[in-house]
Amino acid sequence: MNPIRILHLEDSPIDAKLIQRKLQAGGLDCAITHVDSRTRFESALDADAFQVVLCDYNLPNYDGISALKLVREKHPSLPVMLISGSIGEEDAVKCLQHGATDYLLKQRLDRLPAAVTRALAEADEFRKHRQAEEQIREQAALLDQARDAIYVRDLQQRIVYWNKGAERLYGWMPEEVIGKRADELFSTDSTARHDEARRLILEKGEWMGELQQSTRNGQQIIVESRRTLLHDSKGDPKSVLIINTDITEKKQAALALAESDERFRQLAEQSSEVFWFVSLNPQRVTYLSPAVEKVLGLSAEQIYQNNDVWMDAIHTDDQENVRAAWKACLLGLTPRFESEYRIVRKDRSVGLVLATGTPIRDASGAITRVGGTAKDITERKRAESQMLRTQRLESIGTLAGGVAHDLNNALAPILMSVELLRMEYPDASKMIDMVETSAKRGADMVRQLLTFAKGVEGARLLIQPTHLLKEMEKIIRSTFPKNIQLRASYACNLQTIIGDTTQLHQVLLNLCVNARDAMPNGGTLTLAAENTEIDEAYASSVAEARPGNYVLWRITDTGTGIPPEIIERIFEPFFSTKGPDKGTGLGLSTVIGIVKSHSGFVRVYSVPNQGTTFSVFLPAAGADTQAEEAEKVPDAFCGNGETILVADDEQAVRMAARAVLTSLNFKVATAADGTEALIQVAEKRNELKAVITDLHMPHMDGLAFVRALKRMLPDVGIIIASGRLDEREAKEFKSLGVNAVLEKPFTQDKLVEALKTVFQK
Repeated sequence: MNPIRILHLEDSPIDAKLIQRKLQAGGLDCAITHVDSRTRFESALDADAFQVVLCDYNLPNYDGISALKLVREKHPSLPVMLISGSIGEEDAVKCLQHGATDYLLKQRLDRLPAAVTRALAEADEFRKHRQAEEQIREQAALLDQARDAIYVRDLQQRIVYWNKGAERLYGWMPEEVIGKRADELFSTDSTARHDEARRLILEKGEWMGELQQSTRNGQQIIVESRRTLLHDSKGDPKSVLIINTDITEKKQAALALAESDERFRQLAEQSSEVFWFVSLNPQRVTYLSPAVEKVLGLSAEQIYQNNDVWMDAIHTDDQENVRAAWKACLLGLTPRFESEYRIVRKDRSVGLVLATGTPIRDASGAITRVGGTAKDITERKRAESQMLRTQRLESIGTLAGGVAHDLNNALAPILMSVELLRMEYPDASKMIDMVETSAKRGADMVRQLLTFAKGVEGARLLIQPTHLLKEMEKIIRSTFPKNIQLRASYACNLQTIIGDTTQLHQVLLNLCVNARDAMPNGGTLTLAAENTEIDEAYASSVAEARPGNYVLWRITDTGTGIPPEIIERIFEPFFSTKGPDKGTGLGLSTVIGIVKSHSGFVRVYSVPNQGTTFSVFLPAAGADTQAEEAEKVPDAFCGNGETILVADDEQAVRMAARAVLTSLNFKVATAADGTEALIQVAEKRNELKAVITDLHMPHMDGLAFVRALKRMLPDVGIIIASGRLDEREAKEFKSLGVNAVLEKPFTQDKLVEALKTVFQK
């Protein structure tokens, strides 16, 4: 038996020896740790485990009550016995109140061994009692922590125990149900079912099944009930232990799952996407929705019988990528399977398929199967490609607007200076005419660029078609391959047409370029034109045609021709049989748009491997047709020394305008932007008669400048010079009373016409 471990706090060595001998004399085997100060006492309590503490009541700088309090803080159940040479009744009571196990006088130490033995016994009994209480509390806590409803009823159905789980499930507190009949509280199943359960419990000692019950607030629940018959000490049936598990959500989830499965089946069968499941170990396709035949060109039965036919239907160039994506998914290198591939169907048509799948794992985390979809994205990809092309064209349009602005500013000084050059150098008229023609041609090209990019309409003039055709001849002869032979045949009396020269030139160019591309190995390109009349009978058979006189252009090639199955689609935007690096698919859609805007129509005839003819019908100019007047030579016009302000951010434009206006007997002031122009207006407000301003300038643009100008000089004449005006700007300038708008680049004659509008009003 181990010695009793005792901590003894005593400042007198003699008393300490005396107490040790008394314990030994009482037959106690003790291991005593003797300390004589507070510091050593506290250290000993922390360093070792003791069974009893003996403590002197009176110590220098320390007392027994303080030591007792310290022990109770650190070891609440450790027996503490106070020993004193003299202790009154009041001090003794005080010791007991603070938790002392006993107190003894040093003069009466004979009872010390018995007191220590009794203290140890009481401490052991206290420990056992606390352990029993703790075990009971733990068991009760376990029952209360259980999520299941656990209760006990006697054989008369009266409840005798009710745990926290039952309280949570049914809503009744223990005091509300103890002694009540269980079948009257929450059972909603039939009496016959409960009678059967009671019979089976008495016969077999247990029963398990599902029951429908109601809670305190009337909520209907479904429980899985496990019932066990309990016996008394004699072995007679005493009560029934009932453990009920709420499976309402589980049942509802099962029902929802069944409904979800049915919805999935209906969705899968009606969807245009293929729903699929592939199980692993061994790997095989376990489910395919009906769309598989439309998307993949294979029946579900074919794939069930031979899974390899799916891979065989994938384009050979894409099979390796599909296998790599599948392997990466199964190895966990990617969170899901995703692959885009071409599928070659039985009719040899090629479609683009996007297949995606999600791994499904078991409880251990291993992938057991993969489920996903496969959908035909051929049309979506085509639409995305068209959208990207449209975005590129929009970007080109934005770029074109900026380029056009700069080109207009570059061409404007040239055209304005032509008349001055003619007067300065009369012997160089041919060279000056060439410069003027080239500059005007450049201006036409800028307008064409804006027409393509922004939809800007050009002027509709009276046109002789032969001129357009002959100009196209020059382009073909100088730029087309030499293995393409050009033939031209025009009627000598072609009627005139009303139209936009630049746009109609674009029609001819697009059709001739298409003809060139259709003859990669050379051939013959024929341009022909004649007058024709469409009668009521023909007009009724062609939706776009109207009876009347037309000029007919025919552009014929001897190339590859157009397959019959696509000839109806050739005018669709972005439709093209050329590769993506050889065309945008906008050429013929541009042609049809321009021709329709001129009230004409287009017919096409083609034989594969023999050639194609595009017939363009344009209405002839009748007697009642009006076009915008061609340019006229303006009457002579000069100023009388009036001051005109020219505001433009291009120095060349300002210099050319100054020279022209000075030659017309005007005084000229210039400004590089709207802010500088306002300063000039303030300085010359009493003499300023007119302002010519650019629209797009730094710091302050033309619109803001005109607004400020009208507040300062409401009656001053205003001419806007710009390469382009949008609808909003044009509307605001009109509301501000702008006298004239000059489209850059403009000639001296156009400038004179605008000045006449200001000074002859």
